[in-house]
Amino acid sequence: MKQVFVTLLAILAAVNAQDILPAPTDLQAVVRSNAVGLTWTAVEGDVVSYLATIMEIGQSMTTTETRAAFGGLTAMTTYTASVVANGGNESLGFPAFVQFQTLAEKPTNLQNVFEETTETMLVISWDMVNGTSGYSVEVATTSGEIISASVDVQGNKAYISGLSPFTFYDLSIR
Repeated sequence: MKQVFVTLLAILAAVNAQDILPAPTDLQAVVRSNAVGLTWTAVEGDVVSYLATIMEIGQSMTTTETRAAFGGLTAMTTYTASVVANGGNESLGFPAFVQFQTLAEKPTNLQNVFEETTETMLVISWDMVNGTSGYSVEVATTSGEIISASVDVQGNKAYISGLSPFTFYDLSIR
């Protein structure tokens, strides 16, 4: 991280301040457990491309669009991304930074606990996800309508009551 940042500062110091492009604005990160998508507002001026970097791992990409995506990240880890405009004279502008934390991995091995399930209550379990302190369970109809079932989450098990017999539901565990 220090090497990339020092390189950016050296480039900025070598160029006359009035010739430097401004930093991109509205830099945002959309995170997943192992990836991030970055978006920003275009810089006005003679911009040829943008250089987006994940500082901690030194992964960079050049793009002509106002978006970039990076994969291969570690779940539940804090990263800093930077985006800088590249001017028509091959000079880099001021960088914009955003810090983000990747999400926990998705719960796996979702199972119906048949011996505890009844006509109006579903009991499910899943494998624990390392580093998580809790889970939330959302229940919806197959058409996407969130229902107000009673959900009691205990560790890696959820007791969902108030369901209608012989009805299909979609579950989301976070």
